[in-house]
Amino acid sequence: MTTDILNISEEQLVDYSKAHNEPSWMTELRKKALKLTETLEMPKPDKTKLRKWDFDSFKQHDVKGDVYQSLSQLPESVREIIDVDHSKNLVIQHNNTIAYTQVDDNASKDGVIVEGLADALMNHSDLVQKYFMKDAVTVDEHRITALHTALVNGGVFVYVPKNVVVEHPVQYVVLHDDENASFYNHVIIVTEESAEVTYVENYLSNASGEGNQLNIISEVIAGANSNITYGSVDYMDKGFTGHIIRRGITEADASINWALGLMNEGSQIIDNTTNLFGDRSTSSLKSVVVGTGEQKINLTSKIVQYGKETDGYILKHGVMKETCIICI
Repeated sequence: MTTDILNISEEQLVDYSKAHNEPSWMTELRKKALKLTETLEMPKPDKTKLRKWDFDSFKQHDVKGDVYQSLSQLPESVREIIDVDHSKNLVIQHNNTIAYTQVDDNASKDGVIVEGLADALMNHSDLVQKYFMKDAVTVDEHRITALHTALVNGGVFVYVPKNVVVEHPVQYVVLHDDENASFYNHVIIVTEESAEVTYVENYLSNASGEGNQLNIISEVIAGANSNITYGSVDYMDKGFTGHIIRRGITEADASINWALGLMNEGSQIIDNTTNLFGDRSTSSLKSVVVGTGEQKINLTSKIVQYGKETDGYILKHGVMKETCIICI
């Protein structure tokens, strides 16, 4: 069950932040978020009580992975889900380490940023600060968003400047193969006015996740007249307790389109919400969730229409096997 005592201290978080050369604002935000976990309430997903869910326990905050110099060095399980010969924009995370990054030359020349979050915090601190837990998701939304902010230990940052169309998809692959690893991954995708990008992420497990956390937040921010396509296939071990937020916001005439394959084997709370703030902005969400064994899954899918003449479309399927419970 969830407790109010974490097995990490403020001092340890500060040490982690310093070891990763994070800017001072990030260190202070971690400290603030850790303090908020003592007072904020848990989220209240519809028809699911969280009293017996453990969102706090984890074995190790920072589990190092390998670093690869070329695609030929990637584990076979990763090579199977990427196009080795044609991938242009690629970020590989091995446990909690960014193991490999590749960005198309033309995209780089156009000012596109594709980096692991840790690198982006060092190289583009002000830009990351502008979007990190500000408009799409906030630190104090509930206790689990505060936990995430305090403990974030991976993720990716994608930024596309005005009028730039990224020709090749950006792919982010997370490989879990250490039973001590938890994932507090944070994804930020930003398109400025009239920009366009396709983003694909894959999570896969080759080890037990027992006693660990999968606490993921994606902030997807589409500027005016821009387009973001977000695809994901999650396949993580049944031992993980999962809380996954994927949140989009649109300005005028923008679009965010989601295609999600939710195949994690552990119990999980999933919130996919798109807020259509701009007039004439649109969003579509297509998702498939598969539950097996004694799994418990709560899936919230929303497109909220704030702007005028906005349009939203949701199509979702759930597949249940054995004694699993899915609340959609």
